[in-house]
Amino acid sequence: MIVQDEQHPIDKQIGERIRKRRLICGFSQRDLGKKLGISFQHIQGYETGEVRLVIDRLYNLAEALSVDMSYFFTKASEDLHDKAFCSDVGSEEISRLVREYRKIKDETLRDIVHSVIKALANK
Repeated sequence: MIVQDEQHPIDKQIGERIRKRRLICGFSQRDLGKKLGISFQHIQGYETGEVRLVIDRLYNLAEALSVDMSYFFTKASEDLHDKAFCSDVGSEEISRLVREYRKIKDETLRDIVHSVIKALANK
């Protein structure tokens, strides 16, 4: 972990995008940390820009958040990924749904939930 004396603007930008995407995906800092095998404090440090990311960790974050690495650097990439989540329904509502859905460990039950949502959406 590289803690910086002075924050670079790109570290702050990357941190903001990590936080935004984490929330859209319905992860807590603890959830994302577990997924990466690191503490929530590391995630917190990345999100604030106080801890500089090394490239392999940024790559792992991109995979865990289902984005390519350009998401962290360009507004166009951010918009493409996020508009799908925010177009009709508030991102907070989607985050809550995703968070609850991720708690369902049984794949068969997840398929049932998906089928119910699909059926309701087609009515």
